[in-house]
Amino acid sequence: MNCQTVMQAVREGLIGEEALSHLRSCPACLDLAVRIDPDILFRSLGGNELTPPGGVDLFAAEVMQQVDVRRKESQMSPGRLSSRPVQWAVAAALGLMVTTASLVQRPGAVIAPPAGAQMAKASLVSRPVIESYESASATIVEVPSAESSIQIVMVFDDSLPVDL
Repeated sequence: MNCQTVMQAVREGLIGEEALSHLRSCPACLDLAVRIDPDILFRSLGGNELTPPGGVDLFAAEVMQQVDVRRKESQMSPGRLSSRPVQWAVAAALGLMVTTASLVQRPGAVIAPPAGAQMAKASLVSRPVIESYESASATIVEVPSAESSIQIVMVFDDSLPVDL
């Protein structure tokens, strides 16, 4: 079949197997035919190259065999823990944990500070108290406090050791 007869058949809507095989082999005719009727693109698919090796029956049998294998695999694999009794047991355990934690951690209960905090407190007490300090390069700031007898003094001096 030549290009003119194929295009005439496309315009008339009478496309046979011979015209479809021509459309599969001629991209120019296929492009024109698709512009006239887009359904021709899907009808032109096919031919002998789409037949699976061994035939359609063998292909269908292999597909059904794979479906059966997958079904048996899913039946034999361990299931998820999605049953209602398991979900209720997990919810009860979480509720028990929350209740126990709220009873143990009562408001007003004295909680001991961590060991590191006690060590830091002891190291602050063991530092020497400096009654007077004078330096030309230091900035000394006194924070007034009317509520307590403790006087807070900040000394900013780059020549002092870091741990003083």
